[in-house]
Amino acid sequence: MTRNLCTLLFISLALPAFAQKSKQECYSYLKDYTPNSFGMIQLIDATPSQFTIKGIQINLGGRFSPESYFRGSSRGEKIGSLNTVIHESHHQFNSVYAYQLLSQSTPEGYKFGDDYSAFYYADDDIVLVKHTEVYNSNELKKDIPKELQSFRYKPYITPKSNLSSQVQGIYGLMDEFHSYYLGTRAGLETFAYYQQQAQQDITVYLDFISNNSSTYWAFYEFKYFCLKYLERAKSEYPEIYEGLLLNKELRQIYTKTSTAFEALIEEFHQKEQQIMQQAKAAGIESYIEDGYFWIGSNGVGNKGDETDLLIAELNKPEMVALHQAFLIN
Repeated sequence: MTRNLCTLLFISLALPAFAQKSKQECYSYLKDYTPNSFGMIQLIDATPSQFTIKGIQINLGGRFSPESYFRGSSRGEKIGSLNTVIHESHHQFNSVYAYQLLSQSTPEGYKFGDDYSAFYYADDDIVLVKHTEVYNSNELKKDIPKELQSFRYKPYITPKSNLSSQVQGIYGLMDEFHSYYLGTRAGLETFAYYQQQAQQDITVYLDFISNNSSTYWAFYEFKYFCLKYLERAKSEYPEIYEGLLLNKELRQIYTKTSTAFEALIEEFHQKEQQIMQQAKAAGIESYIEDGYFWIGSNGVGNKGDETDLLIAELNKPEMVALHQAFLIN
């Protein structure tokens, strides 16, 4: 019995120390390899759990734990997880930091119970967005044909659930859209590490391609989901659509995120070309074929099954018109 108590005491003391060590290691990797996103992590860490807004005290529970998504046994695996760490951390930032901004400068007309989101681009570029009336994004299952029901159609659109991408309508969809953007941006920042490792083994670039291809094509999915949301709002919920059009901050993040994300995709493809040129210079065959990126006899997927179909759909005049109408200078 005494031995069991000692064992439990040792475990209870060791777990916090292990968690702190894991967090410190995670932060070290984020600082070294994703400097453009590390500021967001620091801002969340410094954000209190209690806020006072217009005399009302708000208490938020839970602990911010980016290290929960920091995984792997090797340096390469840990660096490969940073894309996910930043993505998931932005979800925390999106909700928690909004309270920080509201407590620092409460908008005129603020009412307790109003929903807000905060979107991070840089430490000096954070956009606070007030939510207007929405309909549940699960309704889009009526509008999205089977051939365009891509990888992230489930669970973000269906089945019906309490996911913010459904219950918060386009605001929840934009939270995901932006989180995939930030995760992909962080993933591309790690390219210097793979360049260094490729001096010994050029096939390590396949890990870079795999880690980032799975998130860059989320751009096409969530842009499509957002535009289908606007299309349904315009035809079935004109008052909701009008509210979305009048929300300057929502249109601002749609404009900034879609533009910046598209630029990231171009950067990713440029890095693919750079890798192939480097392989060719080393006398190793490297090419892209049927959705796979190859170095020698090894290959990894570099786009989603429905990516080409989504690109074609987004280029249709009606989708382009919806997109252009929602952009804002």
